[in-house]
Amino acid sequence: MHGINDYLEWFGDIGLDEVPFNEVDALALAMLSYVSFEGIEDVSMPLDMTEANELVAEAFPDGVDAPAGALGPYLPVLVERMAAGRRFGTAVIDHFEISDVARDNKQFCALTVHLADKSHYLSYRGTDGTIAGWREDFELTYQTFAAQDDGLDYLTRVAAHTSGVLRLGGHSKGGNLAAYAAALAPDEVRERVAELWCFDSPGFDDQVMSFDRLRAMSDRTRFVVPEGSIIGMILGHAASPEVVTSDAHGIMQHNAFTWGVRGRSYEAAEGLSQSSKRFNELFDKVMREHDLDGRREVIANAFGVLEASGVTEFSDIATSGRTGYAAMGRAYTQLDPDVRASIMDTLMALVGGAFGIAWDGVMASLPGPFGEGADEDAAPSAGADDAAQALPDGV
Repeated sequence: MHGINDYLEWFGDIGLDEVPFNEVDALALAMLSYVSFEGIEDVSMPLDMTEANELVAEAFPDGVDAPAGALGPYLPVLVERMAAGRRFGTAVIDHFEISDVARDNKQFCALTVHLADKSHYLSYRGTDGTIAGWREDFELTYQTFAAQDDGLDYLTRVAAHTSGVLRLGGHSKGGNLAAYAAALAPDEVRERVAELWCFDSPGFDDQVMSFDRLRAMSDRTRFVVPEGSIIGMILGHAASPEVVTSDAHGIMQHNAFTWGVRGRSYEAAEGLSQSSKRFNELFDKVMREHDLDGRREVIANAFGVLEASGVTEFSDIATSGRTGYAAMGRAYTQLDPDVRASIMDTLMALVGGAFGIAWDGVMASLPGPFGEGADEDAAPSAGADDAAQALPDGV
């Protein structure tokens, strides 16, 4: 299956004056915000794409942007191919900003790309693949974030320093930040926003934020998800999802570099997978059954159980082995029985939707209270081990 970087090889030498800006361009620029410019010495903005490529190649000589996790192998190639052709070769990266994630327990990063067609693409970075990053996505179910206000402030300031068409986009939480900024921006700024791109991003709850302003942007919004979407199924969106193929499995589909591209378009899928639909059903049930305070408690406790596994990457939960499972089991059984009951659907949705493993089956394989009469020294069942070993590594 071909992806974003293949597209840049095919169309890299075709200028925006020949083939206008399209949906794959939007995705490529959304992923550009994941490049770890913050870790490269002597970076100063604005930065043309050729300079950016030289700095990235020097900082990551093995061709892997290591701080970017699972996206690391794709990002240096993305920058290299953007720099190599007419389409993005004269583009300029500007207004790169990143916040200290420890401050206010948030993550915020964005950059702007000034394009040859005189438009400006504001690219908002999403969360990383850590459990903490996924927790932040799910916390959108009951609250707004300082990072969202940072995104709005960012749009307002970039708009004041530019003229002409604005395009906003982001992957994962980045798409949520872009939508929040576009919806709440001053009218004179919103009028300049020609396109809003949300790539497998969490949505909004009308108890937390009114949908009126979001709906006003619906004719300019594109919401794109892979077949096995999990993050994109959180809460509501102003636009209907466009479902694309992916050559990955489970949570690995969240990596947009695995999405199918054919020519200048995404490769459309028949629809969402059964695991994605099941996650959506289970998670919607949890949301309906709890008010905002209840959601806060459910998310905190469910992710507390997952974090007890001892791993930091969300995808590594499945391969944390007997030690990780036992630690989750202890964390779960230490909760009040009513709390355990309230988070069961969430755990089923997270583990079942992301990894294709039934949570009750995992529990049955664990020692102590998780097992069916198993003693403390009992090992997880072979079926659970086989399921865990079959899962992909990485985020």
